[in-house]
Amino acid sequence: MHENETQDAPSAAEEPTEGSLAEPRSVPWDKTLESWNPLAVLMLAVAGAVGAFLLIWLGSSSTARSRQFVNSPAFVVWAAVIAVQGGFWAVVTVPLWREVVSTYRESGPPRRILLIPAAVILLIAGLVIFSPARAFDWPLAGHNVRVWILTAAAALSVGVPAVFGICLVQDRVRRHKPGSLHTSDILMAVNARAQIKRFLGLAGAAIGLVVLASGALQRAVVPLFFSAAVFPASSVLLYGAFFTAILVVVYVPAHLSLRRLCADLREMWFPMAGMPDPTSADFASWLQGRDQLDAFTQFNLTVSQQLQAAIFVLTPLLSGILGALIPKAT
Repeated sequence: MHENETQDAPSAAEEPTEGSLAEPRSVPWDKTLESWNPLAVLMLAVAGAVGAFLLIWLGSSSTARSRQFVNSPAFVVWAAVIAVQGGFWAVVTVPLWREVVSTYRESGPPRRILLIPAAVILLIAGLVIFSPARAFDWPLAGHNVRVWILTAAAALSVGVPAVFGICLVQDRVRRHKPGSLHTSDILMAVNARAQIKRFLGLAGAAIGLVVLASGALQRAVVPLFFSAAVFPASSVLLYGAFFTAILVVVYVPAHLSLRRLCADLREMWFPMAGMPDPTSADFASWLQGRDQLDAFTQFNLTVSQQLQAAIFVLTPLLSGILGALIPKAT
C-alpha cells in the first residue's frame, strides 16, 4: 500500500476489533518497478533473455541431429519465446517476491498455508516426471534437463509466488471481521482486490509465456523430427489447461472470500434491516449508497470477468485451440 494511505489508518481509539486485520502496507510489485531506474530494468531484461537463450543454445552442437534442429528456422522462434520468458522472469521476480514476503509477514497466516505452494510445486514436478514427453527422443541435446531448468525457473520466480500471494490475500480476507463503522475496512477490501488482480495477472502472464513456448516447440519439431501423432497440437492445449486449472482452483476461494467481505461491509453501512420506507425521500439515497459501495469494492465482479481481466490466462487456451484447428502454412 502507498505511504500516503498509511496516514489515514485509524487511531488507537478506532482500531479494528479483535479478529480484524489492518490493511496491508506492502509495496505492490508494480510500484517497486516504477521506482527502479529504467536502465536497470532494461539491463535485467536483457540479462534474463540472454541467460535463457544460452541455456538452450550452449552445447547444442554436440550431435548432428541437434545441430540440424538448431539451424532450423523454427528453432529461432522457440528460442525467441524462451528469451522473452527469461527477460520477464528477471524483471518481475524481485518485486513479486518482495510483495509476497511482506504480505506474509504482515498478515501472520497459519503455518499450514505453506502447504499450498508446496502442493503446487509437487504438481508441477509430477507433470515433469510423469509427462509422456519425458520419453521423447528430442532433437536438442540435453533437452529434458534444459526444459526442467526453465520450468523450475518459471515456477519459482513467478508462478508459485504469485499463486501463494493470492492465497495469502484470501487468508487475510477470510480472517478479517469488520468492526465498528470505519473506512479502514473498506480500504482493506479495495486493497485486497488490487493485490489479487496483480498476482493473478502475473500468474496468468507466466502461464501464457510457458504455453506459448510449448506451442513454439511443437511447431519446431513437427513434422521434421516428430509426427503430429506423437506430439499433437492438442497437447499444448492440455498443457495450458493444467496450469490454468491450478490458478482457477486457487483464485475461486479468494474471490468468494472477498465477495463475502464486501457483502458484510455493505450490510454494515447500509443494512437491509435499516431500509427506509420505499416511498420516503431517504430510500433513494440509501439505495444509491448500497450501489456505490458495491461498485467501489467491485462486489458484483464475477469470476469469469476477473479471469478475463488477466488476459494472459485465457490467451494460451485460445492460442492452443487455434493451433489445433488451423493447419500450418506451407
